[in-house]
Amino acid sequence: MFRPVLMASLLWLAFIMPACDSLSTTAASQDSTAKIAAPPTFVEFLNGLQVISLPYSSEEWPPIPEGVKIPDIPAFYNFKNAARLSPVNGYTPVLYRGLMSEGKRLIYLITYDAAGKERSRLQLRGEGYIDKASPAYDEHYKEAYLYPEIGRDSLIELKCTYLFKEKGHVNVEKKACFFYHITPDGMITAIPRDTISLQAFAAAFPVKEMPFQGNTVQLKGLKLISRLTPYFNYGEVYVDSVYAYGKLDLDGLPTTLLFGRDAVEEEGGADAQVDLITYNEKGEMAGNLMIIGGNGIEGGTDKTGNVRIDREGNIRLDEKHSLILDNEAEFTENVEMQYAIQASGSIVPVEATIITITGSVFRKDMLLKQFNGNNFDYVVSEIPSPERLRLNMHFFQKGNECLMELYTTKGNGKVLDRYPVYTSLKKVKYEEAASKNKEEEDGYVVEKRGHYTKDVVIKLPGKEVHVDADGRFVK
Repeated sequence: MFRPVLMASLLWLAFIMPACDSLSTTAASQDSTAKIAAPPTFVEFLNGLQVISLPYSSEEWPPIPEGVKIPDIPAFYNFKNAARLSPVNGYTPVLYRGLMSEGKRLIYLITYDAAGKERSRLQLRGEGYIDKASPAYDEHYKEAYLYPEIGRDSLIELKCTYLFKEKGHVNVEKKACFFYHITPDGMITAIPRDTISLQAFAAAFPVKEMPFQGNTVQLKGLKLISRLTPYFNYGEVYVDSVYAYGKLDLDGLPTTLLFGRDAVEEEGGADAQVDLITYNEKGEMAGNLMIIGGNGIEGGTDKTGNVRIDREGNIRLDEKHSLILDNEAEFTENVEMQYAIQASGSIVPVEATIITITGSVFRKDMLLKQFNGNNFDYVVSEIPSPERLRLNMHFFQKGNECLMELYTTKGNGKVLDRYPVYTSLKKVKYEEAASKNKEEEDGYVVEKRGHYTKDVVIKLPGKEVHVDADGRFVK
């Protein structure tokens, strides 16, 4: 019985072995073929890239295949993705997205001819870095941030925000805008600015009746402003449509124009606005002030309105600054401000005539809900003063004991005065719970807002607290 079974087993093995060898050989052959498959040539890589639609957006692009030799770009640490725009007269525009060693994103646009030879390049995006070859490069900046917009008309718009370090601890922000296009010969070139004179430019603006007053924005029927004008900085705004809103004839003062712009519907957007811009004797922009409208800021809004302007260049308007914290707590600062247009064209803050602060954040139940278990300090208001006075809110909690107080500081962070609003301190000493001196800031410059000669009024539940012009609480 043993031999027939053995023979049958041997016959069965003999039958299947060739098949196994065949399968093994085929798999090995396929595996070998897969391993030795050559990466695409550079031209094949270019032609195979996804064509992205315009206007440009931050949509996901396919990863760059392994083995493709990428052009050398300064400061790149790691290429991630690539895509292309529609060809321009036989030239292929390619977008490369990569990272610097610090993890900051960069985007370059490079054009190629049919043979895959580079024709032109331009940095489109940079977080803290701008290539020295870029026309947007400025050797004096501390940091710079570059953002691209490419419209359906293929116009390339680069908006750049610069941070300049001046006077030791102060960062000054500047914004600029650059326009480019891809020419029929494949070059990425800057589009020249309009050469119209300021006088001819201003003639297109309707003259406003003086004294000027306004609280709403009406844009219907107004003339659009060219995006290539040197008399408006598109780097400051996030809209393409800006209108010739009006011209103010002021006694003995330089050209003063009003620009209207559409509302921005995106997250953190803006209301329709009117900006007042002044020019110096060289025809350059000298001052800029939003007089009607509002901007979305992180966690809140800034709004202005009820503007009044006389022939002497005095500007009076109402400002409203609102912040919404977690758990629906909020506070609002209402300010009546006065500015003045100078002979040089600059706009200077003169005086804040009323400052009133209200908010649900000052209620004890909202405080406990907002800062439960956390010690917290928050800047409530910048009080107009040469000493950079600030009104702050301080919250301390330890177990069931808590303290909420308002306190004022100078620009050097030293506490000037305190006003306890709520306290349930028993075992905890006030000295432990109270607000403390802060380190002097190494950050953005606090906007100079003239002087304030009256009391700041904080409306708390059931009472008002006043702060005088010297930063002291009125007891």
